[in-house]
Amino acid sequence: MTFVLGLSKQDMTCVLLQVFHSGVPVTLVPLDATNTIPINQKFFETFENNYQRTYEAQYVFLSLKIARDTWFDDEFYKVTFMNPFPQT
Repeated sequence: MTFVLGLSKQDMTCVLLQVFHSGVPVTLVPLDATNTIPINQKFFETFENNYQRTYEAQYVFLSLKIARDTWFDDEFYKVTFMNPFPQT
């Protein structure tokens, strides 16, 4: 059985164990995390001012900023951007 990167299940397990036991900080994020993050002005400003230390964070922030800046009306913060269900 072949998995990501062409590694066998046994090799992938070995790689994962090495990563988990290496001491490198690992953050596991459930796939549905983006469906539960409230986007409001405070979140946006905090993200803008404090959490752009990596290229990935910068990319996510700029993507969010583009969405906000090109939103079709002034309801961006009233519609939870990362949640398919509006907040009530």
